[in-house]
Amino acid sequence: VHDIIQFLSEHPGGEEILLEQAGTDSSGSFEYGDNFSDAREMLKQCYISDVHPSDLRPEGGNKDPSKNDTCK
Repeated sequence: VHDIIQFLSEHPGGEEILLEQAGTDSSGSFEYGDNFSDAREMLKQCYISDVHPSDLRPEGGNKDPSKNDTCK
């Protein structure tokens, strides 16, 4: 888990790319992009914690938990 809010305005691809990935495992997208060593160093500074395996969504799970929210 990383808090990248301070990096939003600095992202060369724009903040929309980051916001689309918010709340999801974006490891694949990060590895796919043109990320240089300075980006990896920045990521270390944004580290909060690891995700506990029991908190992971199953494969194909809905990215937007509010759509499944049945609470009134």
